[in-house]
Amino acid sequence: MMSGYKDETHVATVGGITTTMAYDDSQDRLLIKNSADVQANLDMLKAIRNDDLGRGEHMHFVGSIPMHMLQELTTIWKANDQDPKVELKKWLNDPDHKYFRASETRI
Repeated sequence: MMSGYKDETHVATVGGITTTMAYDDSQDRLLIKNSADVQANLDMLKAIRNDDLGRGEHMHFVGSIPMHMLQELTTIWKANDQDPKVELKKWLNDPDHKYFRASETRI
């Protein structure tokens, strides 16, 4: 949790996404955090990468991003006047996010 924020409170868990909130009195700010366990998604993508299952004759599976992450990224990109399609490609090609791709090749 960020400094200044205390007493994180569980708000809800819906569809595997847990929402918590915390308040920072000193800055009069509310922090709302969504989190989810994405390990099953990462394990599936690792199996696809290891067995080269993502390639078809005319199309191939490029990756998978949990919906809550995609929604948050899209919101950020739109707020910064960035094209989500362009930014998604950059995001997936970033080495830090390679675990969300179905192959080692760039998109």
